[in-house]
Amino acid sequence: MDRREFVEQREITEVLRQIKDIKREIQRLVKKATKANLTAEVAQLNELSAQLLPLETTLKGSPDTISRDTLQEFYDAQMWETLNGIRIKIELPNEIKKN
Repeated sequence: MDRREFVEQREITEVLRQIKDIKREIQRLVKKATKANLTAEVAQLNELSAQLLPLETTLKGSPDTISRDTLQEFYDAQMWETLNGIRIKIELPNEIKKN
């Protein structure tokens, strides 16, 4: 028998919520980056969004097929940190102009 570590539904729900939040933030930043003509940042955001899709699909599947490795993959990817790095490139020029 496969001895995968049990993953609680609560943790799966939390990761799905984070993915939803990240996707919402990506959409917001894509609009800003497109308006500012920051094509490299738009490409980075689209790539980040593409990385989320298979993970989200897996997590929305049957809970008994989700392994600890799947969640660890999300944590290791550090999506928020990557997103924040891109956000700085997009929003910092406008913040500097305001001051």
